[in-house]
Amino acid sequence: MTGATSRSDAIVRWIHDELYGRPWSPRPPEDGAGFVEALERLRLESRERLADLSPADPASPQARGERAAIYFCACGLAAQGRVDALPDVFDHWHATSPGSELWRLAAFLTEGLPLPRRPDGVPDLAPAAEWVSAHVGEIVWDEQSRRFAMRSQ
Repeated sequence: MTGATSRSDAIVRWIHDELYGRPWSPRPPEDGAGFVEALERLRLESRERLADLSPADPASPQARGERAAIYFCACGLAAQGRVDALPDVFDHWHATSPGSELWRLAAFLTEGLPLPRRPDGVPDLAPAAEWVSAHVGEIVWDEQSRRFAMRSQ
């Protein structure tokens, strides 16, 4: 097992353990649905709740909580190779505290992408979000390295 594989697997395990211990956590699936399905379901439910909130108060505690839930679930999906989760990672990254474990997840998951970065190596959020939106069709998951990469030309 390579270091990249063990780090990616550790992220997935950490997200799994954290998912069921948060105030907004779903109950572990009783219907036999797996972890990925639970993340997707929570991400969609959080998107719906966020859309129902008043746009006049985007900084409300509930809105921040829904954005953090979307980010958390998107990181879990991305750590399993879901390219379609990357836009939610960047759209909601700001809902986490800089330097926190949650905040560092996205930096690790995107190490293999040529994103605009700050001097400390962390993606520069607004330009990186634009870059991901413009290039999402060119991003692939490399199962061997368990990282995102650009599609070979």
